[in-house]
Amino acid sequence: MSQKASEYFSCKDLQSSIYLAPTQVRACCQRFFVNGIQQGDVVLLNVEKGDVVSSDTIYNAKQNLIKLINDNQPNPCNGCPYIEKRAWDKNETLTIKHLSLEYHSICNLKCTYCSEEYFGGKNVQYDLPSLLKSWAENLILDGCDSIVWGGGEPTLDPNFKEILNIVLETIRPKYLRFFTNSVKYSSEIQKLLDAKQTYITTSIDAGTKKTYDLIRGFDRFEKVFENLSRYAQISPNHVTIKYIFTSENYLEDELQNFLNKIQENKLNKCNFQISFDFTQEFISQDVMRSVILLYSRLIELNVPSIFIDDLIWQRISKTLNLNDELLISLNNSNLTQYIASSELYPEVIIWGTGTIADNIATKSSFFRKSKIVNFVTNDKHVLEKGFKVINGKKIPVFPTSSLLESNLPIFAAAAQQNPLIIEEMLNLKINSDRLIRKLII
Repeated sequence: MSQKASEYFSCKDLQSSIYLAPTQVRACCQRFFVNGIQQGDVVLLNVEKGDVVSSDTIYNAKQNLIKLINDNQPNPCNGCPYIEKRAWDKNETLTIKHLSLEYHSICNLKCTYCSEEYFGGKNVQYDLPSLLKSWAENLILDGCDSIVWGGGEPTLDPNFKEILNIVLETIRPKYLRFFTNSVKYSSEIQKLLDAKQTYITTSIDAGTKKTYDLIRGFDRFEKVFENLSRYAQISPNHVTIKYIFTSENYLEDELQNFLNKIQENKLNKCNFQISFDFTQEFISQDVMRSVILLYSRLIELNVPSIFIDDLIWQRISKTLNLNDELLISLNNSNLTQYIASSELYPEVIIWGTGTIADNIATKSSFFRKSKIVNFVTNDKHVLEKGFKVINGKKIPVFPTSSLLESNLPIFAAAAQQNPLIIEEMLNLKINSDRLIRKLII
């Protein structure tokens, strides 16, 4: 239950998410830097073997953390870019709208940007099946619309099928995603993909076996492409292939080899996510040029969805004048044809009202000249407020159905939800040509 919304500092995860780790219950999976030190993955509870995970204890931990934030006391969320003051519902009991299952750290890879927190071999220290059933019986998961499955590698859990059945038969979320490295093929995931009942995200981060082995720790390059080809055979629009830029994989030859493998394995109908090594605070101009290069060549392949995630957007906005310097340096490059200009798009509607939308609206060179006519969202709280403040100016927020009332170009300001935006556009019968495919920086 929740009381009438009131304004205070919080975030979506604190309000209604739970992240279940092997020995912890976490508030989020966000990572950010404060004074050069990485913070995030905020812990609500530490759990020892055999402990019963109490919903009341989790709720109290969340409320205590929210109180610390609003009393301006030291807390693990200090400096987090996702904390915002707005009209949040005051939850009276534990509310879970989003559940992340990261309950073991058993993995068959050892990525350079990862840590023992995710490949250290820890198994869950509490009875997860009983916990999920109890939460479902007590209606704690009644509003749980979204479940994502991480780890470790989800498919390596010997109880994977049992827990998956509980999720499908008891919780029945509207949205289900697996973050899998696709080293091990799963017939269970395949069935869900073929029935369009789930999504998967797989990071590859390389165009050659040598670089894959260097970044991901083991020789599984060809096996991953083989399994992704099987996964994507019927529902490629439910498969997202992720390229995380690191210091080892940003050169042009590596990117071209990656694209060659995509075509060779007939994966160009999948979605593509471009990301960055979360352990690094800043992104260099050289890497950003490579981001633009990969984005442009994916456009040339006519893939259905390409999105740059918040790990890159945050770093662009943190680096002084990086986007302006990029535009100047690209003036004599053929890459400029893939970058959106205000001349081409003088007025734009932004689809999305989260942190990515805020970063782009307030920090991009593009929106210094192009006008944001309005935002659209299905978030009821943002719609109730009716506007977003961007650079001191109130800009209206309307429901997504309002897109039918104009023909203005649309920019999808989202990461994992980008393919869902495209699906909703199709359902609303909005001309796909309205979606800005060029890169906004």
